[in-house]
Amino acid sequence: MAKYSTFPATFKRAGVTVAQVLDIQPPTETQGHLRSRAHDATSGWSTVIGSGARDLGPMTITLEFDPAAATHDALDGDINSTTLVSYAIVFPDGDTWTMNALCVSRAPGSLPAQDPTNETVDYTFEPDASIAKT
Repeated sequence: MAKYSTFPATFKRAGVTVAQVLDIQPPTETQGHLRSRAHDATSGWSTVIGSGARDLGPMTITLEFDPAAATHDALDGDINSTTLVSYAIVFPDGDTWTMNALCVSRAPGSLPAQDPTNETVDYTFEPDASIAKT
């Protein structure tokens, strides 16, 4: 069984609970590298050289969105900001992922006609560095 269950995980912005997390697409971690070719290489293959610089890709989180909640207004404002904000995902067992990130995308999901207060929204964040897991 997986260590992390996302239900009913919560999402926090600057220490304030914003919404329930429905889905998490964690970021991909990559290491910078270069490909090098030597003209006199006998193998015919290029060589890979690691640079040591790592990069953390975007993280997409699907939230259950309530348009009437003031906390969601603050999150929507982050899409227009160039300032890093502290975000956290708190899992049901108390484990927490925290990151300083830019909110770079907001994609509305479903909006059920029978209950329009239960909209889902995908937010994509670009973490500044690593995601702390406690």
